Amino acid sequence: MEAVFFRLHQRFATTVVRVLPGRVRRYMEYVSLLNAVCLLAALIYLHKSFVNPKSGPWERMLLLLLLLAINRQFEKVTEGCFVPDKVYLFSLEKGFLMLRQDLRAQHGIVATNVTVPIWDDCFGTPISKWALEWVIGYDTVVMNWLISLYNGKGFLYSVSTKELFNLNYADEFLQSTEDWDKFVVFKVGVLFTTVFLFFTTTTLVSFTLRETQERMLRFTFLLQHHIRNRQPYAPLIFTHVVESLVFVPIMVGILFFLFEFFSDQLLAFMVLSVVWMCEVYSVISVRTSTSIRFFPRVVSFYFALFHVYFFSFPFGFSYLALVSTVLFLQHSMLYFWNSLTTQPFLWENLAGERRREVH
Repeated sequence: MEAVFFRLHQRFATTVVRVLPGRVRRYMEYVSLLNAVCLLAALIYLHKSFVNPKSGPWERMLLLLLLLAINRQFEKVTEGCFVPDKVYLFSLEKGFLMLRQDLRAQHGIVATNVTVPIWDDCFGTPISKWALEWVIGYDTVVMNWLISLYNGKGFLYSVSTKELFNLNYADEFLQSTEDWDKFVVFKVGVLFTTVFLFFTTTTLVSFTLRETQERMLRFTFLLQHHIRNRQPYAPLIFTHVVESLVFVPIMVGILFFLFEFFSDQLLAFMVLSVVWMCEVYSVISVRTSTSIRFFPRVVSFYFALFHVYFFSFPFGFSYLALVSTVLFLQHSMLYFWNSLTTQPFLWENLAGERRREVH
């Protein structure tokens, strides 16, 4: 199997060196780093502006919402917010959000309209307003507003996306950060969860990738042998399909395992795709002793940073954090490729008997 990966590496490296000059490859590396740093800066700014409960212009909204919250049965409707199709429904009781408008009036449930213009100062600078409008969206901002105002209680329904957000999960997070001892225990739990998730996911992905590749290679050789000798190959194909089906429950199990961890199917699938991307790059292109020593550490470091942020701030800008992590991983791959893979390939042409350095 190593010989197959080595030939793939040789062909890919030869093509890249022939098509892209060294200066262009370095330029791509620097551009990738610049994009990652800019996105990280945007994440820090948006997080400090909208996720941190101690920051942001809350006074006007706090006064307005507290006055409305005097009603015993209270429901806040953010109608015409931002643009006409951005409508949010908030209630301390989930059942109120499920009722039709006529049933709300029949049961005496008061609905109060609150309109926030897109140009309001509570959305920060013009750049952040543009990012929220066209790139990120307002769901995270509205959720953190309500979490800050109601201490992590209630339910939020987005009319445009038809998603229901349970904000009560934030109550546990707020309680875990009140005292110093609870905060330390919470952070230690986050670290252990991150380590467990990293080793579990990477181990299963690595095992599945190597086993499927080896079985596919063996099937290819046997199929060629049967065709050359004019032997029936239908039983061979059937056997290969049955053996390959064994890995379907493994992949489905990984996905459902991540679904439970992240409570977001799209985010879980994206995380699994990133792990697959890093694993494929590792088995094909990580060949020198230096890259073998440091590339897994870089991947685990970025992986840990993302998960620490995600578990520490469950209602933060998780997708933006993941994209920033992917860009940093892309830069690290380009750096290892340009400095520790392409150069040895050019200098020594990586002779066949020296396929992967292990010191």
